[in-house]
Amino acid sequence: MEAEWISGNALAEGAAVLLHDAQYTQEEYVERVGWGHSSTEDVVTFARRAGSRRLVLFHHDPLHTDEQLERILARANELRASGDAEVELAREGMTFEL
Repeated sequence: MEAEWISGNALAEGAAVLLHDAQYTQEEYVERVGWGHSSTEDVVTFARRAGSRRLVLFHHDPLHTDEQLERILARANELRASGDAEVELAREGMTFEL
């Protein structure tokens, strides 16, 4: 798919930091399509296509434990290609220096 047809690409393209909703795992997302949230897999793919240098996953499912969030982060790091953006989980009080 051409970049101009990807919703939000023009806004995110080349972002130093991309903050993106990643509430669900791919398995959870199948049951929640249309709920207005994204899967980790889709977010990592989007960040790669947009050329973001740093990806911060936020809007975590409140039912996920810290251990589950760490597994989600590990999965995101598995999905990103070598040399792609750094991936991390958002946390309360987090700040960014640009």
